[in-house]
Amino acid sequence: MVQDLGFQKDPETWPFLDQSFITNEDVEVRRRIYWGCYISDKLISLIFGRPVQLLYNEAEVRELGTLPDPEFILPWRTVGFDDDGHRQYTDLSMIPYVKEQIKLARIVEHLLSLMSSESDRITSPQLLNLDSLNHDLLEWRKNLPNWADFKIWDTSDEPLKPNIAAIHLLYNATRIALNFNGAVAWEGNNRTEQTSEVCMLAVTEIHSIIRRYRKQHGLRNSSLVIVYALAQSIRASKAFGTSEETQKLVKVMSEVAPTWTLAEMVTSARL
Repeated sequence: MVQDLGFQKDPETWPFLDQSFITNEDVEVRRRIYWGCYISDKLISLIFGRPVQLLYNEAEVRELGTLPDPEFILPWRTVGFDDDGHRQYTDLSMIPYVKEQIKLARIVEHLLSLMSSESDRITSPQLLNLDSLNHDLLEWRKNLPNWADFKIWDTSDEPLKPNIAAIHLLYNATRIALNFNGAVAWEGNNRTEQTSEVCMLAVTEIHSIIRRYRKQHGLRNSSLVIVYALAQSIRASKAFGTSEETQKLVKVMSEVAPTWTLAEMVTSARL
């Protein structure tokens, strides 16, 4: 639908009968709509295991500008934004978080392109591609700005913005999606321990993020990325972790079920 509507074209190039109708703010909003669709496409593609529909290199939409959110947006912003007089620019706009999600979504795009073209037999070129994607994910994490970082050893009272939680949940869930099948397929191979360890480190971080998120914000209004991250962590925990840890994750998923029917379906399938 996005492509049918021509949203992949930059709004400044759209033809209008009255060009005075389009303001700079209107152009920026239209760009945000496209990039929001681009990110959502990657999450939905991960959930359903389908190829992506929106390709980064096929879009002509410019990068987003970091502008202060207008007043009418403020009541609709997620919780966790500071209201004191020493706010950073990341407290004035959600766009810096969206830009990091776009970078991560590009890696997911490459991942899903690889997975959709894979055969049942793991070949050397595919191993190189998997190693390259793992490297890209680690580099993305390494280059995150300080305001977007998440430290697993922080206490549960350390403030956690939902925007940052979403970024790191998607990152860790993607790490599991990338390495899980390889860890199973290479059973008995010297790569098994390495890939299963990657999965379990991601499970540990997902659990840590959600524990802190639940304490500070509750799970009643959880975003869809929490459901996907929990589903991936439950799958990895069942394969490489302990039954006790798996049951804890399933319990958290059941708490999300009143908001997302998908969570209830996952819970029923995992028990």
